[in-house]
Amino acid sequence: LFGKFHMFKFSKQTINGLLVCSSVFICGSCYCMNQKIQENLTKFPFHNRALEMFSQHEKAVNALGSPVKIGAVRWYDLKKNYVNDHTCQWNLNVVGTRDAGVLVIRGKKVDNRWHLNLELQLEGVKQAYVIFEEPLSLDTKQEENQLKEE
Repeated sequence: LFGKFHMFKFSKQTINGLLVCSSVFICGSCYCMNQKIQENLTKFPFHNRALEMFSQHEKAVNALGSPVKIGAVRWYDLKKNYVNDHTCQWNLNVVGTRDAGVLVIRGKKVDNRWHLNLELQLEGVKQAYVIFEEPLSLDTKQEENQLKEE
């Protein structure tokens, strides 16, 4: 039935070793890919500007409690986290010593400029802090130049 492959007999120990090695390789590759995607996502200028504005908003930081840890973008959740030619939205988990929540970054591109809005939704309270109500404009050409410099 197996023809010429019949001469290759592997012990269960060898097969299990191959399975473990290949599993470790696949998991390591997925981890590295995720890290690289996270690194690329943080290079967007509006991401850095939004985090800078969030860290300077005293009420939001006090509500969470210092120090505040900001989670990674869940890039695989395309309903909550996406960037396209005209709109963007990222939900970042934030955790402080008092409370935790989600920092929502929304953007809309109008005339080659990104207009951003930031909102902090706390878990413990049914209250949302609007961190930036008026649209913050980031010029697309400025973005492209910043990406080229990095």
